[in-house]
Amino acid sequence: KIRESPEINLVLRPQGLTGDHEVYAKVDLWVKCPQTYPDIVPEIELKNVKGLSNENINLLKSKLEVLAKERCGEVMIFELAEYIQSFLSDYNKPPSKSFHEEMLKNQQKEQERLAKEEQQRIQDLKKKEEQMQREILHEIQRREEEKREERKRKEIAKQERFGNTTLTNQDPSTAQDVAGSKMTVSITTGATDHVGNNKYRANSAGRSK
Repeated sequence: KIRESPEINLVLRPQGLTGDHEVYAKVDLWVKCPQTYPDIVPEIELKNVKGLSNENINLLKSKLEVLAKERCGEVMIFELAEYIQSFLSDYNKPPSKSFHEEMLKNQQKEQERLAKEEQQRIQDLKKKEEQMQREILHEIQRREEEKREERKRKEIAKQERFGNTTLTNQDPSTAQDVAGSKMTVSITTGATDHVGNNKYRANSAGRSK
């Protein structure tokens, strides 16, 4: 009677994880050992794969085939199982989110972006308003300064005109005083001449007598 080749099926999870909590990748290792095992490489299959892409499954299969050939002539099933557990640990990641969840996430990001842009727009507008207020205040101060300078110039011009008017008003009096002095001198001189003439005439009359 021909002895049937033994078959072994191992349910493997990432290293250190025994339950289903946080187990996102797992696989069943099916091994069929020939009668001459371990001198001949056993038949290896991966079943009930979860959490691995087709690319990763093919990668794991090729790695197991290489390892099995290297360990040919030795008991290798336990070592193959350990390698699979290590491989699962590297790829034990949560599944990608659903399309709806991705859409909601993108909408949230878009809302955050719009809110940030709106906040930036408000800040820019506030800065522009503050700048405009500073410019208006500066213009008001400049105009006030111009008004003060204009009033100062007008005051100086007014004082100069007042001084000239005062001098002009004083000139006729001075002229009258000078004219009066000349007239007095003329009158005095005339009186002297008159007296002198009378005296002359008196002397002349005396001599005539």
